[in-house]
Amino acid sequence: MSPEWKTSLSATERQSDLGLSMGDAISLEQNAYAVSITRDDYSTRCRAPPSTLIPQHDAKNEAREDDDEVPDTGIHIGTYRNCVPVSDGITSEVYRSGSTALKVIVNFHQDIEPHNPQRESRILDLLRDKPSIIQLLDVFRDQEQRLVLAFPFMPLTLGDLLDSNHHHRPSKPQIKHIFHDAVSGAPVFESRPSHEDGNQLGLILSIFKTLGTPTPETWPEAKDFKISPFEMWNVFPARSWEGDILPDVDPGFRELVAGMVRYDGKRTTAEEALKYIEQLELQPE
Repeated sequence: MSPEWKTSLSATERQSDLGLSMGDAISLEQNAYAVSITRDDYSTRCRAPPSTLIPQHDAKNEAREDDDEVPDTGIHIGTYRNCVPVSDGITSEVYRSGSTALKVIVNFHQDIEPHNPQRESRILDLLRDKPSIIQLLDVFRDQEQRLVLAFPFMPLTLGDLLDSNHHHRPSKPQIKHIFHDAVSGAPVFESRPSHEDGNQLGLILSIFKTLGTPTPETWPEAKDFKISPFEMWNVFPARSWEGDILPDVDPGFRELVAGMVRYDGKRTTAEEALKYIEQLELQPE
């Protein structure tokens, strides 16, 4: 739903805020309407000199020059042609056109808080020229009136990652599942895709069906929660690591994963897991 200031803004008022040549004025007014958070912000942006607003990116022309080299995908977003899908999520889809990445807001008319594309574009506009920020090149509405944010396309290759000398480590909640996937070739828990309703409940159900419904014995720390998680769920017995969960895995690695994937705070730490792996590697075959 549009903010109240937008619904109260008439077409005549929008036209009165145009003080440039018609071609540039319409583009700048549409940009201001798309990214502004308040009526005052909108009016300020409409009356600001063009040089202070988000610049129109030359990548549009670059993309057109590349049209002869790139097969026609049939996907056009605004004036950007031959757009290639890169990724998609709950709130947006990302495309590449030449040297430009286009973030298309797909759920603009739904309540997608805490995500707010207008606030995002406004913040990025304020952070222009900051060295650690990917620059916002353009904001516009495409032929379907979807809000689009344009950025420089900046692919990260394996070579770039190695040359940067950054050592990225997975978070602690992820590492135990990575170990399981590595030794078994399959995820330890299952769930619906993240964009489908009920995916979180499905994941909880899969955890309960695998590790068993938590009890005061398997999760004693939870007894101190304000709301006890016990006696709230259907009771599922725990499955056997040896017979059901990881039946065809080396016993040492099975013990390692079982020690990490558990409810209570006695789970194996990352440091302990590394030492355990070193010991397994030193064992004679």
